[in-house]
This record gives sequence, structure tokens and C-alpha cells, in this order.
Amino acid sequence: FNPFIFYLDPYTYVEGNPDLRAQITDSFKLTQTFFKKFNLLLAYESTNDYFIEVPAPDSQTGKTAFTTRNLDNFTNYSATIVAPMEIASFWKVSNTAVFNQQKYDLTIDEQSVENDNLFYMFQSNHQINLPWDIKFEVNGTYRGPMAYGVYNIGSQWWMDTGLKKSFFNDKLDVTLNVTDIFKGMEMDINADFLDNTIKIDQYFDERSVSLNLRYTFS
Repeated sequence: FNPFIFYLDPYTYVEGNPDLRAQITDSFKLTQTFFKKFNLLLAYESTNDYFIEVPAPDSQTGKTAFTTRNLDNFTNYSATIVAPMEIASFWKVSNTAVFNQQKYDLTIDEQSVENDNLFYMFQSNHQINLPWDIKFEVNGTYRGPMAYGVYNIGSQWWMDTGLKKSFFNDKLDVTLNVTDIFKGMEMDINADFLDNTIKIDQYFDERSVSLNLRYTFS
């Protein structure tokens, strides 16, 4: 809401919007479990005055303001499938698949802009018990191209992994985690609307290595 201007460079800035209206969503969800194991979730959402970041280029000054504004409508049809399985007594897997049909409608300078696509994501999480009571976990995710307001975001994939070992009768937990091993979460963003073309490449420092120690005194 704060109209304060934050400059990214001499020609690009972020500005708050004190005229934002509240967004209102109608949502319907249906869940079904099969064989006491597999879950299916079907959902529908329709949001009026959905607020999201929209760039506003000024052809006279060459400057672009990124501000949050209300869209006319956002609709989303989605299906989520969760399929856990056990490969061996020491190896458990949880698989998730998500499919979304998304549609954004907004009006810019009295012209209608529409952006829609079929978004899909696949995720597989593996939990493996290794010798010496070491727990190993690896998580892989692939996310297809998606629409986001006036933007189109390219596909991404990433892999995280971790090791955990407990000591002193499980009082001390030592965990080593590595996130985004192959730096696959780099974002390729494009927008092409009302004779404006925007291209953004960005990465939010998701790649990391962390060592955590946790001791329970009770």
C-alpha cells in the first residue's frame, strides 16, 4: 500500500499502490482417497480483484514502474495427485503431481489483456535409512512453464538432499542439507503485452549448504 518508491536502477523502480482493493475468492475442493493410500484433490478457484505485480512502462521517460494492482479476474482449475509407495523396508517414496489450468484477465489503459496456460509440476521425495542409523533424504522437483499475471515464467527443476544422524540416545541431531544442487531454480521471465516486451533473468540464492545441530535437554 505504501506509495514509497524503491529504485532498482535509474530506469526501473518499485512503487506501492494505496488504491488496492481486497480480493475475494470463491473456492470449491473435492478430495478422494483410493485404496487407503492414494489421494486425489480437485479444486476450482475464481478470484475477483486478484492483486499481483504489473509493470507500467512510460514511453516518454523510458522508465518502468513495478506496482501491485488489481486484476479483473483470476480463475484456476487444478488436480493434485499424491502417491506414496514403499520400495523396500528402508526406502519410502512420496510422489506428487499437480496440474493447473490458469487464466488471468486484466485491463491496462482501457485495453483487455489475457494470459492463460496449463501448468504442471512433478515432485518425488525419497527417504532412505542407511547403515549406522543414518537417514538420507532426496527431493526432486520439475515445474513446467506457468503464467503469472502478465508474466510467463519458464520451466524450472531442482534437487535437494540431506543427511541426518542422531547421537546420545537421540538427544543430539546432526543434519547436513544441500538445496538446489544444480542451480536449476534460476528464473526466466517474459512479458509481452500492449507493445511492451520485458525479459527478466533472476536467481534468489536458493543454492546453499547448511549444517544444523539440535540438542534436546528434556
